[in-house]
Amino acid sequence: MKYIVLLLTLMSSIALANTQIYALLEANGAKAYFAQSQEKMAAITIALDPKLAAHEKTVKEWASTYFAWKQIRESLVPIYESKFTADEIEELIGFYRTGSDPSFYETQTGKKLKSLQPLINQEFIAAGHRYMITVSPHLEEMINTKKDL
Repeated sequence: MKYIVLLLTLMSSIALANTQIYALLEANGAKAYFAQSQEKMAAITIALDPKLAAHEKTVKEWASTYFAWKQIRESLVPIYESKFTADEIEELIGFYRTGSDPSFYETQTGKKLKSLQPLINQEFIAAGHRYMITVSPHLEEMINTKKDL
């Protein structure tokens, strides 16, 4: 019984932490940025491999499936989760929602954000590369499936 209570407590705290970081990713503009990127992903993919132009509809379907915000945000949660406490994340959410007052950077959390921002940006890029590696094979599968029809 103790293990069940512990497991439920752990699961609820993870869900709360994720929800909090989702709110941060919305407040800091990451969600809006990735929404714009999702629209461009098919075009970028075809530009990188012009042979895919013959499969444009499938590439767009792949991009809309695998670059949906709910998919992307999961790879971003650990970046903030590993660097900020729940209280700091709440402070960050407030900072972004209230118009990004420069005096925030004089607070402990603001100084921490400022010092970690280059690393966070690097980790965003690395997470994007890892994500692409995992979803790229699905494009080939989708194209091959469409050929068989």
